[in-house]
Amino acid sequence: MAGIEPWVAENYLDSNGTEYQDWQQLYGPVQVNGDLFSNLFRYNYSNAVVDEIATVYGIVTYGYANRSATASAPYSAEDIALVLSGFCTSTCGLFVEKMKTEAGVRSIT
Repeated sequence: MAGIEPWVAENYLDSNGTEYQDWQQLYGPVQVNGDLFSNLFRYNYSNAVVDEIATVYGIVTYGYANRSATASAPYSAEDIALVLSGFCTSTCGLFVEKMKTEAGVRSIT
């Protein structure tokens, strides 16, 4: 496993959770509706090496690799509602989308 560098394809997973084998596979391009895009990707935090090195860069992701033992959630997704304004942008939008799609939390705008 290569170090966690931004241009090392093996540090990323595709949308199915499969590790990319090389840069060409990661980059694509992929054609969708006649337009060309790079592939979707995410860090492979389940790999302890990536998880440890990411910590050096200030990325601490609990629930993966060597930090898999986490406290139970204090509330269930059914008991949470995100109340948002029109000013939620950038990282806020990413957080809200993950809470909705991965955790099943509801939102009110």
